[in-house]
Amino acid sequence: MTFVWRHPSYYANLRKIRMQQIKKETVYIKQPWTGYCDNDEHPMFTISVTEEKPSAVCYYCSKTWKLKKDV
Repeated sequence: MTFVWRHPSYYANLRKIRMQQIKKETVYIKQPWTGYCDNDEHPMFTISVTEEKPSAVCYYCSKTWKLKKDV
């Protein structure tokens, strides 16, 4: 087996490309909210969006909730 050394920027570019390929859903809400992710394909995960923490991400599906007062 031959080891091929690659510059760290090579791996950074691969991660960047893969993250762009993953389509993530973003939900914008007007007021603070606590609830569950509505995706039934994984276990329940509590989402909490507050004034102090204006965004939250589901651990399983990476769906994002963001607090925006001007929505």
